[in-house]
Amino acid sequence: MPRILTNKFGFPEPLLRALSYDGYEKRGFISTTALIDAPKVRILRNNTEYYEDVSDLIWSVRGSAMHVVLERAAEMIDKFDKENGLLAPRYESEIKLDYKLLGKHLTPDEVEDGIHLTGTFDLMHIASPITLFDYKDTSVWKVIKCKKSIDERGATVYKAGPEDVKDWAKQTNIYRYIIWKTRGIVVEKINIIVFLKDWKQSEAYKEDYPSKPVIIVSIPTYNFESVERFIETRLELHHGAQMLFEQGGLDAVPECTREERWATNETWKIYTHEGASRAISGGVYVIDSEEQKVKAQAHYDALRINNPKTFMKKFDGEDRRCENYCAMNIHCHYYKSKFR
Repeated sequence: MPRILTNKFGFPEPLLRALSYDGYEKRGFISTTALIDAPKVRILRNNTEYYEDVSDLIWSVRGSAMHVVLERAAEMIDKFDKENGLLAPRYESEIKLDYKLLGKHLTPDEVEDGIHLTGTFDLMHIASPITLFDYKDTSVWKVIKCKKSIDERGATVYKAGPEDVKDWAKQTNIYRYIIWKTRGIVVEKINIIVFLKDWKQSEAYKEDYPSKPVIIVSIPTYNFESVERFIETRLELHHGAQMLFEQGGLDAVPECTREERWATNETWKIYTHEGASRAISGGVYVIDSEEQKVKAQAHYDALRINNPKTFMKKFDGEDRRCENYCAMNIHCHYYKSKFR
């Protein structure tokens, strides 16, 4: 079923057309982005009618425009190389991937043709070291934990750890796997070119803040066997959810996990008195276990012995994606039960 695009602020038709792609997948195909995402999100997107406004999608237009500009630049380099006698191109741009999977997680109507795992990445440097590049628009918070380092060329890069930008790492390592399976090429490095939408010059002096609005984030490469197992596990999850949907409708599909909902934990903050603007030093507790609750309560009780005005405020956790970033939430049982 289609996405219905609204235009509350009267943007011109060309912009409306630029955003008309709704992400709907043909049967027998699954994109890499959908594979690593929640099965319920994919089912909702493919099977419900939902609304999005042009104003909420404007960053994707900027991202698409940037991709076009950079793709043309890569083509110009290729043309220059050929004119100067270099027969082998150094770059390939806007590479579309399509890998047919055959295996145990196929539905009866997919057995003959398989299921196609698809994706598109932005650039590949095909001289040594073979490097996959992808461009991303994001906010500073997404990369704030990546560690600044200097690479072998003397350039500043930000290295992603095991718990950093996990969705990017999964996505690009699947691309790397498909390139290996379909073309026999082993990509040696993965770099994300990150455009920081909310970067501020006034914050750039801080040690843990990106020094420029465009940075390179180096992604660790995973061995192909582990990526293959991950793909199979995710396919099994998606197929199981699809079967439940076909048998029992949307309410039968498992809810998104906390990670998929971008859930934050309840937070308790201790203040010197009610109305204080800042919590005391060491008085902020992220409640991710019963032990943390006990610890926070004990701290509060101890402070009140000497200062009866000590005040503790409890802030509920949030499902940030459900509340603010999921256009299909009106059809979701979890959202309706919690927020309506």
